[in-house]
Amino acid sequence: MQYNTILFSINYQNSSKFLNICDIKCQTSRKRFLEGIKTIVTEEEYKEAENLVKEFQNPGGEGEKLQNFLKEYAEKNDDYLTRVWTEEMYLNNRLPLPIYTNPFILLPKQNFRGDNDRFSFIAKFIIFCLKFKQKLESGELKQELKQESDSSMANYYRFFNVYRRPGEEKDEHVYTDNSRHVIVICNNQFFMLLLPEKCIPSEKNLGEKLKEIQDQSKTAPAYKPIGILTAHNRQQWSELRKDLIKSEINKQSITHIENCLFVVCMDESIESLEGQKYPYFNKFSDQNLEIMANHVLHGNKSIHSTANRWFDVFLQFIVTKDGTNGICMEPSVVDGSSMLRFCEQFLAFLKTPQSESEDAENVTVSRIHWEIHKSFNKKINDIKESIDTLIEQVDLNIVKFTNFGKNFIKQQKINPDIFLQLSLQMTYFRIYRYFTSTFETASLHQFRFGRIDNIRSANEDVWNLMESIFRPFEKGTDKRDKFTKAINKQEEILSYTMKGEGPDNHLLCLKHMAALKGLPEPAFFKSHSYRQFIDFRLCFSQITTNQDIIMGYCPSALQGYACTYILHDNDITFFVSSGKNDKKTNTKNFANCWMYSLTDLKQTWEYCNSLRVYLP
Repeated sequence: MQYNTILFSINYQNSSKFLNICDIKCQTSRKRFLEGIKTIVTEEEYKEAENLVKEFQNPGGEGEKLQNFLKEYAEKNDDYLTRVWTEEMYLNNRLPLPIYTNPFILLPKQNFRGDNDRFSFIAKFIIFCLKFKQKLESGELKQELKQESDSSMANYYRFFNVYRRPGEEKDEHVYTDNSRHVIVICNNQFFMLLLPEKCIPSEKNLGEKLKEIQDQSKTAPAYKPIGILTAHNRQQWSELRKDLIKSEINKQSITHIENCLFVVCMDESIESLEGQKYPYFNKFSDQNLEIMANHVLHGNKSIHSTANRWFDVFLQFIVTKDGTNGICMEPSVVDGSSMLRFCEQFLAFLKTPQSESEDAENVTVSRIHWEIHKSFNKKINDIKESIDTLIEQVDLNIVKFTNFGKNFIKQQKINPDIFLQLSLQMTYFRIYRYFTSTFETASLHQFRFGRIDNIRSANEDVWNLMESIFRPFEKGTDKRDKFTKAINKQEEILSYTMKGEGPDNHLLCLKHMAALKGLPEPAFFKSHSYRQFIDFRLCFSQITTNQDIIMGYCPSALQGYACTYILHDNDITFFVSSGKNDKKTNTKNFANCWMYSLTDLKQTWEYCNSLRVYLP
């Protein structure tokens, strides 16, 4: 199939058809913008937004000019939308990567009998990554994942070869080819594991080298915990990096890290965290999952493993001595759904017998050296204090809801994702009695270079349903009609967003065109209503997996909630996070209210369904 370079629809083969679609989209984006803010701003603010939209879309006005610029730009640039989205969402963001940006993926806990088991497990991961890379390059992975086109494989082609380098005003992606080394961090010391070029090393050989690294990490020279610098805000980390690379030793060391395939973080046991007592992890409970999730997310402060990281690298594989393991990923490179498939394949790899490599070439270990001046010591200590304070603010819950799951929702002929959307809106409404702008991830992988868009579920029809549910004396037929309307509206939004026709990305591109052309930012984008439109106090994602995997992240600025959920046949596992420093948020309360909302929504639906039997 010959792919159109335009992202909006891979099915359109020429630019003239694209221009028609783009014109239609320009009209609908503004209409959908107004729908998206109607329940989250005041009546006066909404009227002001209507006037701004009318002014913006006047013939010959700002909107039309920006739309024409966008068409010209799109005809000349591949993946223009994803590039703009990546810059706005990630690379322009100056906040620290841990907590604010990087999500975690918690994998099933391992039961290591000793260090050799741990080294063997890490060796298996390294071997899996090398084989995954081989399959990716040969096209075998595309067949295994049953992908029909290269469009949906674009994310995988960015595995292992893209790094996020800090910048003063904007970060940048650094690309590397033919890399053949892994960075291993142990006891805050950095090592390079150089792998043979023409074969995959044996598990035994890798295990021996990992033991060598652990032993060397306890010997001189004991460098300062340089990895903590990557937990700083992006502008200041960029300035520190410039100071560091004035030394040729440091410049070479950072180059090795920037060009690596991935990072392995060999951490101490979680129970060893000073000043806290954790239960011994013989079996999973919600509390145990939360403790392990916190560790993979941020490393449990500088006193434990937060400095045993390099947060700019796309993939950090984290393994503790007591078997907690998972991935901390930098998401500007690849989105979470591709990483989930990667993790599923790794877990399947662990269960499949593998033939041992002949190990024709040995793996070599070299220590990464640093030249750290005394002036850096205070900076390192200040960053430790800053990230430790940030970690203290993180509040996360992992809960299993056992009343029902995917099977019940499907039996009602409702899209399970829509049912969960409604339950989350109901939860927020239950607590605050108002709506907020929400972000739910919609995959655009069907498009060339596609990443994600936003399924907006805070709208007038859902608002009317929530008011109805919490109004006990309202007629049952009214509840039934409002429930049906809300579901239909969500189906409409879900459908057009998955087709690449949501308003968020399109409006973002128009805003970017003004900046690209050196024009003043239009009043529309400076308005309170647009700021409210993109101020996401409730973010959520469905995690689709059949493995014991939990994925989560924190809300931006810790002033709202971030939620993920996994739908099983008869239960739902969900993750909620928020910030302890915001008096308006309470993670445990939100999680409890979510369980109540799921039950109430089920009962309301069953009640409305019963009315269909007796009423027209």
